[in-house]
Amino acid sequence: MKNTLANILLFLGPLFCMAQYVVKDIEEVSNLTSLSQERVYISVSENVFLPGEYLYYQFYCFNSANSKLSKISSVAYIELIDQNNEIIIQQKLRLENGLAQGDFFIPVDVQTGNYRLIGYTYWMANLTMKQAFVKDIYIINPYKDSNKLKIVEDDELNFLNKTITNSSTKDLQIILETKLVKTREKVSFSIRNFKDYLGNGTYTIKVVKEPEFLQLENKYAVDYKSYFIKSAKQLNIKIGDTINLPEQRGELFYGQVKDNKGSKVTNQMVVLSSPGKESILKYARTNSEGFYYTYIKKPYRLNRMVVQPLNATDSINIEWGLKKTIEKAAFSPKEIVLRKRDINKIKQRSIYNQIENQFFEVKPDSILIGDRIDPFDGGIPEVVYLDDYTRFNTLEETLVEILNNAGYRKNGNGIDYIRILQDFEKVTEDYNNYPSIVLIDGVFIPNHESIREYNAHKIKSISLIRDQFVLGNKDYQGVMAIETFDGDFYENYVPPIGINKSIETPISKKQYYTQSYDNLEETYKNVPDYRRILMWEPSFEINKEISTFSFYTSDIKGDFKIILDGFTSYGKPIFLSQSFSVE
Repeated sequence: MKNTLANILLFLGPLFCMAQYVVKDIEEVSNLTSLSQERVYISVSENVFLPGEYLYYQFYCFNSANSKLSKISSVAYIELIDQNNEIIIQQKLRLENGLAQGDFFIPVDVQTGNYRLIGYTYWMANLTMKQAFVKDIYIINPYKDSNKLKIVEDDELNFLNKTITNSSTKDLQIILETKLVKTREKVSFSIRNFKDYLGNGTYTIKVVKEPEFLQLENKYAVDYKSYFIKSAKQLNIKIGDTINLPEQRGELFYGQVKDNKGSKVTNQMVVLSSPGKESILKYARTNSEGFYYTYIKKPYRLNRMVVQPLNATDSINIEWGLKKTIEKAAFSPKEIVLRKRDINKIKQRSIYNQIENQFFEVKPDSILIGDRIDPFDGGIPEVVYLDDYTRFNTLEETLVEILNNAGYRKNGNGIDYIRILQDFEKVTEDYNNYPSIVLIDGVFIPNHESIREYNAHKIKSISLIRDQFVLGNKDYQGVMAIETFDGDFYENYVPPIGINKSIETPISKKQYYTQSYDNLEETYKNVPDYRRILMWEPSFEINKEISTFSFYTSDIKGDFKIILDGFTSYGKPIFLSQSFSVE
């Protein structure tokens, strides 16, 4: 019985190419122009930050044609850039039904200034900056670049903050029983949906401290109607255009193969492997321009990819493709103006941040681990733990002395290979003489001869699957997965032909820490609480009449605000807010 290996992962290497897909014919033009474009909205925890703080965000990706959450792209990108369009922070996100969430730490050495937060998909990157979502972010470093701040007298600066009117209370409403509470007190509120399915949707709900200084305008979903309306609905292309392919079937990996003379190699099979216990294998065939393309849908764990030819005897050079970021447009940064009395407040906030960060281990966020990837695609391997047997020095000796169902096979004038015996007791099939797929810590080994003398004392276990497989255009008899004690074979592996390099992995989804004092007063008695963000619910689906929430206030006194920011299921932006005070 033959199995087609559809998934097992990879990473990249030292050679790079910057290229896009070339539209070949009218059929491709029709298919690509019929695919809707996308637009993005990012809801953030705040828009004014100090070094040492976290910016939390919720990423919304919409189908521009129907304003519903997009099912086109499965990967998105977010960047924080400075006034020179230099990238300060860049993250990759896995989209689930058009949604993703994340956060990043504001570096302590960042300069004071007006920055821009940009969100887009690779499909959107075919267009200009006008298609991307852009939001102003302001960072104040009280201990650096003080000359970049304009300080005025207390009575010289009018607050720049714009009051945003709540969306119609006929849709949704925040219900808060009391508007005056004490520190470390539990506060409950509810959101009422008056419109049934018309009010259903996905919303970001947060409780944050009202700005005490620099009340620069913060924008919400309702403020971006013009952007939503003007965003392109589709991509206008013609035969011969070069474009970014949409990452619809997973994250796109691509590159180019050339021969030793620099000529493009067509119909070349390459294998991409993402190492680790939950390894992923993918294969691709080069097109007429020598480019290979493949998608990885599964959530790979390690920031490493290895690309090699399927056949060990192929004499080629493999390059890694660098994805194009969206074209940046110049902008004029806004001047940051402070009142003299704001300086002490900023320094106090900075001290609070330092204290909060010191107690981070007491209030940790949790990374949510997704479904486990099965490198054997449901097969049940035979596992041999070498410590249960007499140890031998090399892999070949170990196969001869310990494993009865696998060993090296002579290949005449070719390279010797490892073969796993067929299981004729379980499967009725013709005898074959195929080699096995061999992995070490998830790294595909095309040349089995190269690991013949591998130090077996480094090996923890050897797992065997005895079924037949097809990888690319080649038949294999079984899979041998070798696991080392350290699990880091990929770290020092240099492919004879191919590339091995670290890559950026999509950020992991988190369950954010929620402070509670319910019967825990003594536990946290000596733990300071200087949270400015009392609640952060990045993605909450409202699908009933009443949704209830609660949070605890911190040791910070003053004015706070409950904010709902998001969209109905048919794409209507909604904004609600409700103020209260902590005394």
